[in-house]
Formats: sequence, structure tokens, C-alpha cells
Amino acid sequence: MAFTVTSVELDQPFASQSRNADLQRGHATATGPASYTTGGEAVTIADYGVADFVVLNFEAFSTGAAEYALSYDRTNALIQAWTDYPGGTEVTSTTDLSALTFRMSFLATSLVTSGT
Repeated sequence: MAFTVTSVELDQPFASQSRNADLQRGHATATGPASYTTGGEAVTIADYGVADFVVLNFEAFSTGAAEYALSYDRTNALIQAWTDYPGGTEVTSTTDLSALTFRMSFLATSLVTSGT
């Protein structure tokens, strides 16, 4: 299973002076998987409308009974879920996170050019 992207909002791309590519800021909302895989869920970057993440930040989510946080494993392109954030433990395999909605913000290399 994977996190399902339910919405993506992208700002206008802008030229980067420190990178050889245009960058783009954005926000996305995703729901969790029905059966989480310990180690993380694969990210399909194209679902976010960008070429690659430079920075990916997540908003922590609380159910009232537990707090969940997400992190991005850039090397393996995985989103990992954690409980009792901060300093918690990774969510165990088969945990149902499908009722949870996570919000994220990112800076990414753009698929389109800024024209500047």
C-alpha cells in the first residue's frame, strides 16, 4: 500500500541560483495506507507534480489517542510513519492509517521552467 495523494497545490516555479534547475514550492494532502509497511511506503514523486523533492516537511497528526508524524527517507524514496512523536517509534506493519489525513509542504525541482 502507499500514501494516497488527495490534493496538490503548486506555486509558480522560480529559478534557483544554487541549483541547475527551477524550483517549486507546494503543498499536498495524503491519506495513509490501510496496511502500513514497517520501513516505509514508496513515494511516487510524479503524483506530486514535481521532478524530485529537495525538502519535504510533514505536519504531525493527532487522533486524540495517539500522535503520528511522517518522515521522508530520501535515499530509498519512502515515507515513514511514527507514533508518539517526537522521539517515538515507527508504526508497526499492517497498522491501518487510512482514516488519517496528512498535510505536507515541499520544495522540489520543477517539471516546468520558470522562463526567467
